[in-house]
Amino acid sequence: RDRGILRIVQAVSILRRDFPRLNVLILGKFHDPAVEKEFNDLVNDHNLTGMIYYQSWIPAEKIGLLLKRSKVGLWTFNPQSRRMKRAIPLKVLEYFAAGLPVVSTRTPLMKDLVETNGVGELCEYNSQSIAAAVRKILAMPKGEYEALSKRAVDLVESRYNWEAVEPLLLELATRLGQR
Repeated sequence: RDRGILRIVQAVSILRRDFPRLNVLILGKFHDPAVEKEFNDLVNDHNLTGMIYYQSWIPAEKIGLLLKRSKVGLWTFNPQSRRMKRAIPLKVLEYFAAGLPVVSTRTPLMKDLVETNGVGELCEYNSQSIAAAVRKILAMPKGEYEALSKRAVDLVESRYNWEAVEPLLLELATRLGQR
């Protein structure tokens, strides 16, 4: 529930008018059966079974292929969740590596990452705002979208990879060891 899954379903319902061929793939296990039931009921109630596809698990080697066929990566979460707002999730970096612009809930960390680097759109934690951010990316002219996509890939290649982070981590470990 804190990851915005129900808000995403409602956003898809809003986007359906402008993007009738929109397909949304939801990956990952529900940890709460009540939320899974609520998700399925909402998909059915909004008649979105032909647009929203849910997979609890996909082999790791297929994730890259699915991302390459996608246009936007979603990272929506309740900004009141301290754990969620203090870290850059691996999922977001995987989206960038695949050239996907990201729509993320607005927090200071995600503002620094997404907005400052021009690699997606920020939204509030509600379905209208999520839909508006996704719409903005999907409606971009091709050249503008491709530039956004390239910035996402470049960001991962230049700053968010092991080669770039390793010296910083080693320096931190050395300083901590000297205490």
